[in-house]
Amino acid sequence: MHRGGAASVEDLGWNSWRWDGTQAYCDSKLLVTALALARRWPQVVTSAIDPAWVPTRIGGAAAPDDLAEGHRTRV
Repeated sequence: MHRGGAASVEDLGWNSWRWDGTQAYCDSKLLVTALALARRWPQVVTSAIDPAWVPTRIGGAAAPDDLAEGHRTRV
């Protein structure tokens, strides 16, 4: 799915763009791949966090985890 992603980080919250769940998923896969590739260049500082499956527009209302507590998975 990352091949269909857009590398733009201008509106990560999809506040200005028309919502498209498939495109959002593709974008997220592409950007996670970019973070993984950044490991090859140690002078580049990168970080990412996985809040688990949380109730967002892409995760859906049935997601069992709490978005506000997602950071605790890494703390």
